[in-house]
Amino acid sequence: MRFDRPDIGGLYVFHGRGTDEGFDISLTDRTAIGSNWSVNTVPRFTAAPDANNGKFDLWATTPGNGRLRFFADYTAGGHTAVSGVSDAFLGYQSIG
Repeated sequence: MRFDRPDIGGLYVFHGRGTDEGFDISLTDRTAIGSNWSVNTVPRFTAAPDANNGKFDLWATTPGNGRLRFFADYTAGGHTAVSGVSDAFLGYQSIG
């Protein structure tokens, strides 16, 4: 989830817990995994459970030019690599 205050742009993973009623996600049960992810710096992003047989992965666009980037193996400590994937996503409203 992105906390969209322009001065923070925090990115969080919410872990959730199994309960007798099903599944519960609490605002306090989260891990910060990034900052500077506001809509001004990262207009669009999506997460994939694992696109490269590693860990949690993110796909994101850059402002202005629509360059699609792939952030491999994202953790609270950062990511292992950022790859430029395409320059053809200017004007898209979502990545899915």
